[in-house]
Amino acid sequence: MNDKLLNGVLKTELEYDGFVMLDWNAQHDVFSANAGLDMVMPSGGLFGNNLTDAVNNGTVDKSRIEDMATR
Repeated sequence: MNDKLLNGVLKTELEYDGFVMLDWNAQHDVFSANAGLDMVMPSGGLFGNNLTDAVNNGTVDKSRIEDMATR
């Protein structure tokens, strides 16, 4: 995942308000949430409880989760 491309160019400069999703099983950690990934398939991939833990330990900001849900 590329933070500058997804958050900087796509979502900020181009004002894209849709969601970003990868191919199935192509995501391997919760850091991709910070880089702009909004949805993982199938069944939430590695996000699920890992994403909850990442919010609780400060790795992923709660506002990022709100943005993911909004998109």
